[in-house]
Amino acid sequence: MKNIINFFKSGSPFLILAIAVAIIVVSKIIELKFKDIAMLFQIIGFILILFGLKKLLNAKFKK
Repeated sequence: MKNIINFFKSGSPFLILAIAVAIIVVSKIIELKFKDIAMLFQIIGFILILFGLKKLLNAKFKK
């Protein structure tokens, strides 16, 4: 669990955004059969997008 947290703390914002987009695409694919699981994946993807954008903006304006 600590490895995952460390990855998101030290990872590139673009990589985090790419992971979020991949999760959302997978959730759209499985939405036809498993609506509840797809909604969970979409929420996780949305949170990751917000986290990645926050991290990207902090890196841009920190100078």
